[in-house]
Amino acid sequence: MSLSIHSKIASKPRLLSGASKNGAERLPAPVLPNGVANLPQSPFGISEINSTTSVSNPLDYFQSELLNHVSNAVVATDGEDRIVYWNKHAERLYQWSLQEVLGKLALNVLGQTWKRPAKVRMASNSGKLWEVEEFCKRKDGSRFKGNIIRSPIRNFKGERVGMVCVTTDISERKRAVKQLKQSKQQLRALTAHLQWAREKERTRIAREIHDELGQALSGIRMDLSWLITHHKQKGASEEDVNFRNRLQRIDAVVQETIQEVRRISTELRPRVLDELGLIAALEWQAKDFELRTGIPCCFATNVETVELDDQRRTAIFRIFQETLTNIFRHAEATRVNVLFLQRNQALTLEVQDNGKGVPARKLSGSGSLGLLGMRERAYLAKGSLEIHSSTRNGTAITACFPLAPSKNKARKSKLTG
Repeated sequence: MSLSIHSKIASKPRLLSGASKNGAERLPAPVLPNGVANLPQSPFGISEINSTTSVSNPLDYFQSELLNHVSNAVVATDGEDRIVYWNKHAERLYQWSLQEVLGKLALNVLGQTWKRPAKVRMASNSGKLWEVEEFCKRKDGSRFKGNIIRSPIRNFKGERVGMVCVTTDISERKRAVKQLKQSKQQLRALTAHLQWAREKERTRIAREIHDELGQALSGIRMDLSWLITHHKQKGASEEDVNFRNRLQRIDAVVQETIQEVRRISTELRPRVLDELGLIAALEWQAKDFELRTGIPCCFATNVETVELDDQRRTAIFRIFQETLTNIFRHAEATRVNVLFLQRNQALTLEVQDNGKGVPARKLSGSGSLGLLGMRERAYLAKGSLEIHSSTRNGTAITACFPLAPSKNKARKSKLTG
């Protein structure tokens, strides 16, 4: 069969645009839905024309040149799915010339490596627009990842008389996305390693400060107490009194130093977390926050025991610590409620304050390093973290950590706090 449709286009003179000079029938400017023109009186609106098309057919020439400047491979087929148009970019992308593919079935040229040929044919026959990403094959056998959109070409009666296929080479985009994903995974792995190394170092320093420096200061205080007691037995002269007063001042400084050492050690790594477990550590942290800030902090839980690895246990505790720190610094709250619950095979930490809330730009902005760190800790511990805030209701932070079926026990009847 002849593939040219030039003879099917009416010979009546047509103008692309502008005023009619002799009253001849006028065509509107070509309309190109999905990148394809609908030619009046043409069975499927595209001719198998190329850059050599005669200028005597101005509309066909315009369409050909227009589609040749499109940066996608544009292929048109007739009602039997045989190729009738193949633009210049299709020649470059698939490496087949127009003369080599005209009249061939599109699936034989374009779809020979598609994974679902039956589904492709069904979609083609339906006449509906559809989009798919598949590997496409060039003439030399090499492959590329293509984004392929097929849509129907219809005549003025709405009948489908062909299809247009637009292919975009997305290989570079896919490679870039893959590299970006790999880089993100590597950064997260590095972050997890650094956090874990930091926690180990903090634990080591906290123990050394508590054990070595704390014991040394305690020994000094014991010696001072002996000196004070021993000197009281010698006499009550003015010189003796001044000496005892000085010893007592030194003893007070040593005692303050011991308290400061304990505080620093606890902030680095609370021993209660390692010795008594997560629940005791959370409860202790809530009471300590209330004692230091004067802000009432109510802690309640339905969990009796919980078995978590050190990484997840530390992540939950550090998220709680950072949340309380943010409340004290920014929220201007007068009350904090804390729930630590086990529900539906998941542990949930909920912290609600009645403060002034957090602006939306800070919730999603990259400048809020504290919030970013909390989210990252939750993600690395295979959990999630959500923040809801308003000026009327304050801020609610919910961290959820899925659990595998285990021996964790929850109190079903009531909360304790």
